[in-house]
Amino acid sequence: ADECMRLKKPQELETLIGAHRAVDPDDPELRVRRIQVRYLRDEHEAVLREADEFLQGRKAEHSPISYLRLRSLIRLKRFDEVLK
Repeated sequence: ADECMRLKKPQELETLIGAHRAVDPDDPELRVRRIQVRYLRDEHEAVLREADEFLQGRKAEHSPISYLRLRSLIRLKRFDEVLK
């Protein structure tokens, strides 16, 4: 899955997620991977929405989801929110 992110292959990542979901549908890592697919597909509004839900009540510093959230804000040119 990490290799799919590095190579920017959302379709392959989605295929891996589907295979993993069939074996372990309750794995919390599935949410993280779904956000990664949205990021790779340039669905930045969806990334923000799902990342905010995911990070609610969690320590967000240095998490991969925090990073994708910040990158999405930058891609959407919402710089004032990046600085918060």
